[in-house]
Amino acid sequence: MPTTPITPLLRRASVLAALALTVLTITLGATPAGAAVHAPRVTSTSSTHDTVTLAWTPVAGSLSYGIRWSTTATGSPTFQGSAGSSAQVTGLAPATTYYLRVRALKKAGAFLTPYSTVVTVRTLTDPRGVLRVGSYNVACEKCTETPEGDEGTWYERRAAVVSTIAGEDLDVIGIQEASQGQLAENSGVSQFDDLVNRLGSPWAITNAYRYNCVKSTSASSCSFQDRGASQGTRIIYNTSRLTLTANGSKLLPSVAGENERYMAWAILRQQNSGKSFFFVSQHLQGGSEYTALRREEAEVALAVVRAKNTGHLPVISVGDLNSTRFNSGGNTPYDVYVAGGFVDPLGGAYRTTTTAPGATVEKSVNRRVSSWNDFQRKVRVADPSWVNGSNIDYILTTRMRVSEWETTVAMDASGNFIGRIPSDHNLIRATVHLS
Repeated sequence: MPTTPITPLLRRASVLAALALTVLTITLGATPAGAAVHAPRVTSTSSTHDTVTLAWTPVAGSLSYGIRWSTTATGSPTFQGSAGSSAQVTGLAPATTYYLRVRALKKAGAFLTPYSTVVTVRTLTDPRGVLRVGSYNVACEKCTETPEGDEGTWYERRAAVVSTIAGEDLDVIGIQEASQGQLAENSGVSQFDDLVNRLGSPWAITNAYRYNCVKSTSASSCSFQDRGASQGTRIIYNTSRLTLTANGSKLLPSVAGENERYMAWAILRQQNSGKSFFFVSQHLQGGSEYTALRREEAEVALAVVRAKNTGHLPVISVGDLNSTRFNSGGNTPYDVYVAGGFVDPLGGAYRTTTTAPGATVEKSVNRRVSSWNDFQRKVRVADPSWVNGSNIDYILTTRMRVSEWETTVAMDASGNFIGRIPSDHNLIRATVHLS
Protein backbone atom coordinates (compact mmCIF):
# COMPACT_ATOMS: atom_id res chain seq x y z
CA MET A 1 0.00 0.00 0.00
CA PRO A 2 1.44 3.42 -0.96
CA THR A 3 2.18 5.85 1.91
CA THR A 4 0.99 9.53 1.79
CA PRO A 5 3.77 11.99 2.54
CA ILE A 6 3.43 13.77 5.92
CA THR A 7 4.31 17.29 4.68
CA PRO A 8 1.38 17.65 2.19
CA LEU A 9 -1.06 16.46 4.86
CA LEU A 10 0.09 19.12 7.30
CA ARG A 11 -0.23 21.80 4.61
CA ARG A 12 -3.83 20.71 3.85
CA ALA A 13 -4.74 20.71 7.55
CA SER A 14 -3.32 24.22 7.93
CA VAL A 15 -5.44 25.52 5.05
CA LEU A 16 -8.58 23.87 6.41
CA ALA A 17 -7.96 25.31 9.88
CA ALA A 18 -7.55 28.81 8.43
CA LEU A 19 -10.85 28.50 6.56
CA ALA A 20 -12.59 27.25 9.69
CA LEU A 21 -11.23 30.18 11.69
CA THR A 22 -12.53 32.62 9.08
CA VAL A 23 -16.00 31.09 9.20
CA LEU A 24 -15.94 31.12 12.99
CA THR A 25 -14.92 34.78 13.08
CA ILE A 26 -17.80 35.79 10.82
CA THR A 27 -20.22 33.67 12.85
CA LEU A 28 -19.14 35.32 16.12
CA GLY A 29 -20.01 38.78 14.77
CA ALA A 30 -16.95 40.45 13.28
CA THR A 31 -18.23 43.17 10.91
CA PRO A 32 -17.00 42.84 7.36
CA ALA A 33 -16.25 46.01 5.40
CA GLY A 34 -19.42 47.75 4.15
CA ALA A 35 -21.78 45.89 6.53
CA ALA A 36 -24.47 48.09 8.25
CA VAL A 37 -23.98 49.14 11.89
CA HIS A 38 -27.09 49.51 14.05
CA ALA A 39 -28.21 53.07 14.85
CA PRO A 40 -27.81 54.32 18.42
CA ARG A 41 -30.86 53.96 20.66
CA VAL A 42 -31.95 56.95 22.77
CA THR A 43 -32.13 55.75 26.38
CA SER A 44 -33.17 58.86 28.33
CA THR A 45 -34.45 62.40 27.89
CA SER A 46 -35.20 65.33 30.16
CA SER A 47 -36.01 69.01 29.65
CA THR A 48 -36.12 72.49 31.15
CA HIS A 49 -37.85 75.53 29.64
CA ASP A 50 -35.06 75.98 27.05
CA THR A 51 -32.95 72.79 27.06
CA VAL A 52 -33.35 69.11 26.20
CA THR A 53 -30.85 66.58 27.56
CA LEU A 54 -30.65 63.15 25.92
CA ALA A 55 -28.44 60.07 26.14
CA TRP A 56 -28.07 57.06 23.81
CA THR A 57 -26.31 53.73 23.47
CA PRO A 58 -22.72 54.10 22.24
CA VAL A 59 -21.75 52.63 18.87
CA ALA A 60 -18.41 50.81 18.43
CA GLY A 61 -16.13 52.54 15.97
CA SER A 62 -17.91 55.89 16.24
CA LEU A 63 -15.74 58.98 16.59
CA SER A 64 -18.69 61.34 17.26
CA TYR A 65 -22.47 61.65 16.98
CA GLY A 66 -24.86 63.98 15.23
CA ILE A 67 -28.18 65.15 16.69
CA ARG A 68 -30.93 66.63 14.57
CA TRP A 69 -34.08 68.26 15.88
CA SER A 70 -37.07 70.26 14.70
CA THR A 71 -40.45 71.41 15.97
CA THR A 72 -42.36 69.13 13.58
CA ALA A 73 -41.86 65.52 12.55
CA THR A 74 -41.14 66.53 8.94
CA GLY A 75 -39.78 70.04 9.48
CA SER A 76 -36.37 71.36 8.45
CA PRO A 77 -34.00 70.13 11.17
CA THR A 78 -31.14 71.78 13.05
CA PHE A 79 -27.85 69.87 13.50
CA GLN A 80 -25.53 69.60 16.50
CA GLY A 81 -22.50 67.38 17.09
CA SER A 82 -21.47 65.49 20.24
CA ALA A 83 -18.22 63.72 21.13
CA GLY A 84 -19.86 61.42 23.68
CA SER A 85 -23.06 59.43 24.01
CA SER A 86 -25.08 62.25 25.61
CA ALA A 87 -25.71 65.91 24.85
CA GLN A 88 -27.67 69.04 25.79
CA VAL A 89 -29.59 70.85 23.09
CA THR A 90 -29.97 74.45 24.25
CA GLY A 91 -31.64 77.67 23.14
CA LEU A 92 -35.01 76.03 22.61
CA ALA A 93 -38.43 77.65 22.96
CA PRO A 94 -40.44 77.04 26.15
CA ALA A 95 -43.57 74.87 26.17
CA THR A 96 -42.72 73.43 22.74
CA THR A 97 -42.57 69.84 21.46
CA TYR A 98 -39.32 68.87 19.74
CA TYR A 99 -38.56 65.86 17.51
CA LEU A 100 -34.99 64.55 17.97
CA ARG A 101 -32.83 61.75 16.48
CA VAL A 102 -29.19 60.68 16.71
CA ARG A 103 -26.72 58.94 14.36
CA ALA A 104 -23.12 57.79 14.74
CA LEU A 105 -20.33 59.38 12.67
CA LYS A 106 -16.82 58.32 11.74
CA LYS A 107 -13.86 60.39 10.67
CA ALA A 108 -14.39 63.42 8.44
CA GLY A 109 -18.06 63.46 9.48
CA ALA A 110 -19.01 60.48 7.34
CA PHE A 111 -22.08 58.58 8.49
CA LEU A 112 -21.44 55.32 10.33
CA THR A 113 -25.11 54.52 11.07
CA PRO A 114 -28.56 55.66 10.06
CA TYR A 115 -30.53 57.90 12.44
CA SER A 116 -32.16 56.50 15.55
CA THR A 117 -35.90 56.30 15.96
CA VAL A 118 -37.34 59.80 16.52
CA VAL A 119 -38.05 60.77 20.14
CA THR A 120 -40.36 63.62 21.15
CA VAL A 121 -39.64 65.86 24.13
CA ARG A 122 -41.64 68.88 25.30
CA THR A 123 -39.84 71.78 26.96
CA LEU A 124 -41.27 73.22 30.18
CA THR A 125 -43.05 76.52 30.63
CA ASP A 126 -40.58 79.36 31.09
CA PRO A 127 -40.68 80.39 34.79
CA ARG A 128 -39.38 83.81 33.88
CA GLY A 129 -42.11 86.40 33.54
CA VAL A 130 -44.61 84.20 35.42
CA LEU A 131 -46.12 85.81 38.54
CA ARG A 132 -48.49 84.58 41.22
CA VAL A 133 -50.47 87.61 42.39
CA GLY A 134 -53.22 87.99 44.95
CA SER A 135 -55.70 90.29 46.66
CA TYR A 136 -57.00 89.94 50.21
CA ASN A 137 -59.16 92.11 52.44
CA VAL A 138 -58.01 90.74 55.81
CA ALA A 139 -60.66 92.56 57.92
CA CYS A 140 -59.37 95.23 60.25
CA GLU A 141 -58.45 94.68 63.87
CA LYS A 142 -61.56 96.29 65.32
CA CYS A 143 -64.13 95.46 62.62
CA THR A 144 -67.34 94.15 64.21
CA GLU A 145 -69.85 94.52 61.40
CA THR A 146 -71.25 90.98 61.57
CA PRO A 147 -71.18 89.81 65.22
CA GLU A 148 -73.68 87.08 64.38
CA GLY A 149 -71.09 85.37 62.18
CA ASP A 150 -67.94 83.44 63.16
CA GLU A 151 -65.87 86.60 63.13
CA GLY A 152 -63.33 86.46 65.93
CA THR A 153 -60.77 89.10 66.83
CA TRP A 154 -57.62 89.76 64.81
CA TYR A 155 -55.70 87.84 67.45
CA GLU A 156 -57.95 84.83 66.92
CA ARG A 157 -57.91 85.13 63.12
CA ARG A 158 -54.36 86.19 62.26
CA ALA A 159 -52.83 82.71 62.26
CA ALA A 160 -55.45 81.65 59.69
CA VAL A 161 -54.80 84.77 57.59
CA VAL A 162 -51.04 84.14 57.62
CA SER A 163 -51.53 80.46 56.78
CA THR A 164 -53.85 81.31 53.88
CA ILE A 165 -51.38 83.75 52.32
CA ALA A 166 -48.33 81.56 52.93
CA GLY A 167 -50.09 78.57 51.40
CA GLU A 168 -50.53 80.23 47.99
CA ASP A 169 -46.83 80.68 47.08
CA LEU A 170 -47.44 84.26 45.97
CA ASP A 171 -44.98 86.76 44.55
CA VAL A 172 -47.01 89.85 45.49
CA ILE A 173 -50.35 90.53 47.13
CA GLY A 174 -52.54 93.59 47.61
CA ILE A 175 -53.92 93.85 51.14
CA GLN A 176 -56.90 95.86 52.34
CA GLU A 177 -58.09 96.80 55.87
CA ALA A 178 -54.75 95.98 57.56
CA SER A 179 -55.08 98.84 60.04
CA GLN A 180 -52.26 101.32 60.50
CA GLY A 181 -52.99 102.09 64.15
CA GLN A 182 -51.12 100.44 67.00
CA LEU A 183 -52.62 97.10 67.94
CA ALA A 184 -54.73 96.94 71.08
CA GLU A 185 -52.33 94.47 72.64
CA ASN A 186 -49.79 97.35 72.86
CA SER A 187 -47.22 95.49 70.82
CA GLY A 188 -45.91 98.70 69.31
CA VAL A 189 -46.81 97.55 65.80
CA SER A 190 -49.73 98.05 63.42
CA GLN A 191 -51.93 95.32 62.00
CA PHE A 192 -50.03 95.34 58.70
CA ASP A 193 -46.72 95.23 60.61
CA ASP A 194 -48.01 92.25 62.56
CA LEU A 195 -49.07 90.48 59.38
CA VAL A 196 -45.70 90.96 57.66
CA ASN A 197 -43.80 89.97 60.79
CA ARG A 198 -45.78 86.75 61.08
CA LEU A 199 -45.32 85.94 57.41
CA GLY A 200 -41.59 86.35 58.05
CA SER A 201 -38.71 86.32 55.59
CA PRO A 202 -38.67 86.80 52.61
CA TRP A 203 -41.86 88.89 52.86
CA ALA A 204 -41.70 92.69 53.05
CA ILE A 205 -44.06 95.65 52.67
CA THR A 206 -43.54 98.21 49.93
CA ASN A 207 -44.20 101.11 52.29
CA ALA A 208 -44.08 100.76 56.09
CA TYR A 209 -45.06 104.35 56.99
CA ARG A 210 -48.26 104.44 59.01
CA TYR A 211 -49.33 108.03 58.47
CA ASN A 212 -48.53 110.85 56.08
CA CYS A 213 -47.10 112.95 58.88
CA VAL A 214 -43.65 114.18 59.81
CA LYS A 215 -43.97 111.84 62.79
CA SER A 216 -45.26 108.91 60.76
CA THR A 217 -46.08 106.60 63.67
CA SER A 218 -48.92 108.77 64.97
CA ALA A 219 -51.74 110.87 63.56
CA SER A 220 -51.82 112.97 66.74
CA SER A 221 -50.88 116.61 66.04
CA CYS A 222 -49.97 115.57 62.50
CA SER A 223 -47.79 117.89 60.49
CA PHE A 224 -48.50 116.68 56.96
CA GLN A 225 -45.76 115.07 54.91
CA ASP A 226 -46.46 112.73 52.02
CA ARG A 227 -44.87 109.46 53.07
CA GLY A 228 -46.72 107.31 50.58
CA ALA A 229 -48.75 105.87 53.48
CA SER A 230 -52.12 104.40 52.52
CA GLN A 231 -53.89 103.45 55.77
CA GLY A 232 -54.83 99.76 55.64
CA THR A 233 -54.40 99.40 51.87
CA ARG A 234 -50.94 97.91 51.36
CA ILE A 235 -48.73 95.83 49.05
CA ILE A 236 -46.66 92.92 50.36
CA TYR A 237 -44.08 91.16 48.20
CA ASN A 238 -41.61 88.28 48.20
CA THR A 239 -38.11 89.79 48.33
CA SER A 240 -36.46 86.57 47.15
CA ARG A 241 -38.24 86.95 43.79
CA LEU A 242 -38.99 90.65 43.38
CA THR A 243 -37.10 93.90 43.83
CA LEU A 244 -38.93 97.11 44.73
CA THR A 245 -38.16 99.99 42.36
CA ALA A 246 -40.67 102.68 43.37
CA ASN A 247 -43.84 103.06 45.40
CA GLY A 248 -46.44 105.60 46.44
CA SER A 249 -50.09 106.13 47.27
CA LYS A 250 -53.03 108.35 46.46
CA LEU A 251 -55.89 109.52 48.66
CA LEU A 252 -59.07 108.79 46.73
CA PRO A 253 -62.28 110.84 46.88
CA SER A 254 -63.86 109.88 50.19
CA VAL A 255 -67.02 110.50 52.20
CA ALA A 256 -66.68 113.13 54.91
CA GLY A 257 -66.69 111.45 58.31
CA GLU A 258 -65.97 108.03 56.82
CA ASN A 259 -62.61 106.28 56.67
CA GLU A 260 -60.43 107.75 53.95
CA ARG A 261 -59.97 105.52 50.90
CA TYR A 262 -56.55 104.94 49.34
CA MET A 263 -54.82 103.23 46.50
CA ALA A 264 -51.23 102.04 46.93
CA TRP A 265 -48.94 101.44 43.96
CA ALA A 266 -45.52 99.93 43.40
CA ILE A 267 -43.15 99.21 40.55
CA LEU A 268 -41.50 95.83 41.06
CA ARG A 269 -38.87 93.97 39.05
CA GLN A 270 -38.80 90.19 38.74
CA GLN A 271 -35.29 89.02 39.57
CA ASN A 272 -35.10 85.94 37.32
CA SER A 273 -36.32 87.73 34.19
CA GLY A 274 -35.46 91.37 34.77
CA LYS A 275 -39.03 92.26 33.79
CA SER A 276 -40.76 95.08 35.66
CA PHE A 277 -44.47 95.61 36.26
CA PHE A 278 -46.82 98.12 37.89
CA PHE A 279 -48.96 96.82 40.77
CA VAL A 280 -51.96 98.49 42.43
CA SER A 281 -53.89 97.70 45.63
CA GLN A 282 -57.05 99.70 46.33
CA HIS A 283 -60.08 99.81 48.62
CA LEU A 284 -63.09 101.73 47.36
CA GLN A 285 -66.08 103.10 49.27
CA GLY A 286 -68.81 100.63 50.18
CA GLY A 287 -72.57 101.26 50.16
CA SER A 288 -75.23 101.14 47.48
CA GLU A 289 -75.62 104.93 47.64
CA TYR A 290 -72.01 105.50 46.55
CA THR A 291 -72.14 104.15 43.00
CA ALA A 292 -71.08 107.47 41.49
CA LEU A 293 -68.34 107.96 44.08
CA ARG A 294 -66.81 104.57 43.28
CA ARG A 295 -66.65 105.59 39.63
CA GLU A 296 -64.79 108.75 40.64
CA GLU A 297 -62.42 106.79 42.89
CA ALA A 298 -61.59 104.38 40.08
CA GLU A 299 -61.01 107.27 37.68
CA VAL A 300 -58.54 108.85 40.10
CA ALA A 301 -56.76 105.53 40.66
CA LEU A 302 -56.48 104.94 36.92
CA ALA A 303 -55.14 108.46 36.39
CA VAL A 304 -52.38 107.71 38.93
CA VAL A 305 -51.44 104.56 37.02
CA ARG A 306 -51.15 106.53 33.79
CA ALA A 307 -49.11 109.28 35.44
CA LYS A 308 -46.70 107.04 37.34
CA ASN A 309 -46.33 104.23 34.79
CA THR A 310 -44.10 106.24 32.48
CA GLY A 311 -42.38 103.10 31.23
CA HIS A 312 -45.68 101.65 29.96
CA LEU A 313 -45.15 98.53 32.06
CA PRO A 314 -47.66 95.69 32.35
CA VAL A 315 -50.19 96.55 35.10
CA ILE A 316 -51.97 94.34 37.63
CA SER A 317 -54.66 96.21 39.58
CA VAL A 318 -56.24 94.38 42.52
CA GLY A 319 -58.44 95.18 45.45
CA ASP A 320 -61.79 95.47 47.13
CA LEU A 321 -63.88 97.59 44.74
CA ASN A 322 -67.02 97.15 46.92
CA SER A 323 -69.05 96.68 43.74
CA THR A 324 -70.46 93.62 41.99
CA ARG A 325 -71.79 93.03 38.50
CA PHE A 326 -75.31 93.05 39.98
CA ASN A 327 -75.13 96.52 41.56
CA SER A 328 -78.04 98.80 40.83
CA GLY A 329 -76.73 101.57 38.63
CA GLY A 330 -73.92 99.47 37.21
CA ASN A 331 -70.54 98.12 38.25
CA THR A 332 -69.00 101.56 37.89
CA PRO A 333 -65.36 101.01 38.95
CA TYR A 334 -65.22 97.90 36.79
CA ASP A 335 -66.52 99.86 33.83
CA VAL A 336 -63.83 102.53 34.34
CA TYR A 337 -61.04 99.97 34.27
CA VAL A 338 -62.39 98.08 31.26
CA ALA A 339 -62.83 101.34 29.34
CA GLY A 340 -59.23 102.13 30.30
CA GLY A 341 -57.91 99.01 28.56
CA PHE A 342 -57.96 96.55 31.47
CA VAL A 343 -59.16 92.96 31.25
CA ASP A 344 -61.14 90.91 33.75
CA PRO A 345 -59.74 87.36 33.39
CA LEU A 346 -63.04 85.91 34.66
CA GLY A 347 -65.17 87.79 32.14
CA GLY A 348 -67.60 89.06 34.78
CA ALA A 349 -69.51 91.54 32.64
CA TYR A 350 -72.54 93.32 34.07
CA ARG A 351 -75.49 91.06 34.93
CA THR A 352 -73.93 87.97 33.34
CA THR A 353 -74.64 84.58 34.89
CA THR A 354 -74.34 81.66 32.46
CA THR A 355 -71.77 83.33 30.21
CA ALA A 356 -68.41 85.00 30.75
CA PRO A 357 -67.80 87.25 27.72
CA GLY A 358 -64.17 88.13 27.15
CA ALA A 359 -62.82 85.75 29.82
CA THR A 360 -59.12 85.03 29.33
CA VAL A 361 -58.29 82.72 32.24
CA GLU A 362 -57.23 79.24 31.12
CA LYS A 363 -57.88 77.27 34.32
CA SER A 364 -59.89 78.19 37.40
CA VAL A 365 -60.52 76.84 40.90
CA ASN A 366 -63.58 77.75 43.00
CA ARG A 367 -64.61 80.24 40.37
CA ARG A 368 -68.26 80.17 41.48
CA VAL A 369 -67.35 80.94 45.10
CA SER A 370 -68.07 84.57 45.92
CA SER A 371 -65.20 86.67 47.21
CA TRP A 372 -67.14 88.08 50.20
CA ASN A 373 -68.21 85.55 52.84
CA ASP A 374 -69.54 87.81 55.66
CA PHE A 375 -67.96 85.42 58.20
CA GLN A 376 -70.81 83.00 57.53
CA ARG A 377 -69.96 79.34 58.02
CA LYS A 378 -71.76 78.30 54.82
CA VAL A 379 -69.56 79.09 51.81
CA ARG A 380 -71.31 81.30 49.30
CA VAL A 381 -71.34 79.43 46.00
CA ALA A 382 -73.24 80.58 42.91
CA ASP A 383 -75.91 78.52 41.17
CA PRO A 384 -74.39 75.56 39.25
CA SER A 385 -75.47 77.11 35.95
CA TRP A 386 -73.43 80.24 36.63
CA VAL A 387 -69.86 80.66 35.43
CA ASN A 388 -68.69 83.05 38.16
CA GLY A 389 -69.57 83.88 41.73
CA SER A 390 -70.59 87.37 42.80
CA ASN A 391 -67.36 89.23 43.58
CA ILE A 392 -66.49 92.57 45.10
CA ASP A 393 -62.75 91.73 44.96
CA TYR A 394 -60.92 91.81 41.64
CA ILE A 395 -57.66 91.12 39.83
CA LEU A 396 -57.69 93.22 36.66
CA THR A 397 -54.79 93.33 34.22
CA THR A 398 -53.58 95.03 31.11
CA ARG A 399 -53.49 92.53 28.27
CA MET A 400 -51.46 89.51 29.32
CA ARG A 401 -51.83 85.78 29.60
CA VAL A 402 -53.63 84.55 32.76
CA SER A 403 -53.12 80.83 33.07
CA GLU A 404 -54.80 80.22 36.43
CA TRP A 405 -57.30 81.71 38.90
CA GLU A 406 -58.40 80.60 42.36
CA THR A 407 -60.79 81.82 45.00
CA THR A 408 -58.99 80.37 48.02
CA VAL A 409 -61.31 78.72 50.50
CA ALA A 410 -61.09 75.60 52.68
CA MET A 411 -64.51 73.95 52.70
CA ASP A 412 -65.83 70.48 53.45
CA ALA A 413 -68.08 68.24 51.35
CA SER A 414 -71.14 70.00 52.79
CA GLY A 415 -69.92 73.39 51.61
CA ASN A 416 -68.96 74.73 55.03
CA PHE A 417 -65.74 76.49 55.99
CA ILE A 418 -63.19 74.25 57.66
CA GLY A 419 -61.66 75.69 60.82
CA ARG A 420 -61.32 79.39 61.61
CA ILE A 421 -62.68 81.72 58.93
CA PRO A 422 -59.70 84.03 58.31
CA SER A 423 -61.60 87.10 57.09
CA ASP A 424 -64.97 88.23 55.77
CA HIS A 425 -63.36 88.14 52.31
CA ASN A 426 -61.75 85.19 50.55
CA LEU A 427 -58.27 85.56 49.14
CA ILE A 428 -58.23 85.60 45.34
CA ARG A 429 -55.13 84.83 43.32
CA ALA A 430 -54.04 84.48 39.71
CA THR A 431 -51.03 83.31 37.73
CA VAL A 432 -50.14 85.93 35.14
CA HIS A 433 -47.46 86.06 32.45
CA LEU A 434 -45.57 89.27 31.82
CA SER A 435 -44.54 88.15 28.34
